[in-house]
Amino acid sequence: MLFSKAIPVRNFDDLQGNSWSAALLSASYGSIMLIFSPLHGDDTRQLLMAAAESREQADAQLAAYDDTELRELLAQSKPWDPNSSGL
Repeated sequence: MLFSKAIPVRNFDDLQGNSWSAALLSASYGSIMLIFSPLHGDDTRQLLMAAAESREQADAQLAAYDDTELRELLAQSKPWDPNSSGL
């Protein structure tokens, strides 16, 4: 029997009322990126999860963030660059 681990995704609204999803992405050299995707539009953004030492730790951090913290992280994020490691 195969078991798959659910990929945590958080949904929240920014202060302008736009809906976003936040999810984790394992990037190069063991880094973990927090990816923000808008419900409408294509302004995908990225933020390096520098404090997370493992994927499990990043999963726990993402689960623990409240909407205010997610909005703050969104404000710190950069436009998505799939060729960047975020470093």
